[in-house]
Amino acid sequence: MHAYRTSLLIIIGLGVFLAACGGATEIDSIQQPTITPQPTSFASPSPPATSTVAPTRTLGPSTATATALPLPTTTPQPTTTPVNDWLLLDSSGPSPRSGMSFAYDSTQDRLILFGGTCSGYACADTWQYTSANGWQLIDTPGPSAREAAYMTYDSARQKVVLFGGHVWAGEHLDDTWEFDGSRWMQIQTAVTPPHRSNQGIAFDETRQIVVMFGGWNDSQLDQDILGDTWEYDGTNWTSINTPLAPAARSNMQLVYAPNLGGVLLFGGIGRDAVHYNDTWLYNAQGWTQLQPTQSPPPRYGHQMAYHALHHTLILFGGTSFDATITFFTYADTWQFDGRTWALATPAHSPPPTWNAGFAYYPPIAGILMFGGNSPHQNDLNQDLWVYNSPQ
Repeated sequence: MHAYRTSLLIIIGLGVFLAACGGATEIDSIQQPTITPQPTSFASPSPPATSTVAPTRTLGPSTATATALPLPTTTPQPTTTPVNDWLLLDSSGPSPRSGMSFAYDSTQDRLILFGGTCSGYACADTWQYTSANGWQLIDTPGPSAREAAYMTYDSARQKVVLFGGHVWAGEHLDDTWEFDGSRWMQIQTAVTPPHRSNQGIAFDETRQIVVMFGGWNDSQLDQDILGDTWEYDGTNWTSINTPLAPAARSNMQLVYAPNLGGVLLFGGIGRDAVHYNDTWLYNAQGWTQLQPTQSPPPRYGHQMAYHALHHTLILFGGTSFDATITFFTYADTWQFDGRTWALATPAHSPPPTWNAGFAYYPPIAGILMFGGNSPHQNDLNQDLWVYNSPQ
């Protein structure tokens, strides 16, 4: 992948992706957030990529605004009093890494971690975390070593679903895997999305379907940055055509938001190094761009999860760079209530971090964050943090 550093334009296009996937690019400084509702653009974005792979399904037209659904009638009970703070829980888990696959298994009440970028190689290990027993290695064969192969938990079928990723400094993958709690199984589907890594993926509880968007493959430039939407029902992948969709991008976050009845997307980096801070909702009607009154600064590689106790999305960190190729890593915490983003003010905070594992963990009613780059590309860590918010 280093063959593309032959001109300034290509350096700008590649620098971020090399950083996200094991390159040697260093981040030069740390920036405190400045609130801005507009995406940062170093060049005009190209139209979203479209997929021609069958089967396809077209959803109905999107509306200009999204209507919040009633809040869930069941509320998980915290084991500790929620506070607006980050707390370091542990620093002795899996080896330091970033870009790992990370999901919460609600059936067995545990976090599942697979692979990622380790120190000088791609990992292929599977771990579980519970508050009762901490980190435990699951000794079972699984997918080949890979980075940025993101996954989600299908609670309807009680299986973790993983797609793609890429090998260390090499090819991208297009395989589908499921983990049933004790063993991995590769799923052979009649239709397979194009190979990719750094995509967004989430399980839509409302429609009980896995949703995947974007990512990048091959050269990491131009048409190799993807803007396609896919759904997986446990048997096959289906390409979804919508009249409106986010611009092609990678390193965004996709999270199911029960209070909105769909999957929420924020941020990412697109073609021509365009940085985004737009917010989108995806449901049975397709994609709808939301219009919050304020938003976090544009970024990619950030962490995001839904806090089920307080019905808000929590976002932390991420990274960005400017026209002079100066990199910035964030250490800010944001909350989205379905209408607007608000900057939180925790008493303590993890260091600036990107490409970490991030998930809500009901037994302690908090968001758990593991590992990531903090803040430089080669500064991998193995810290486990918890965030609780008062509202």
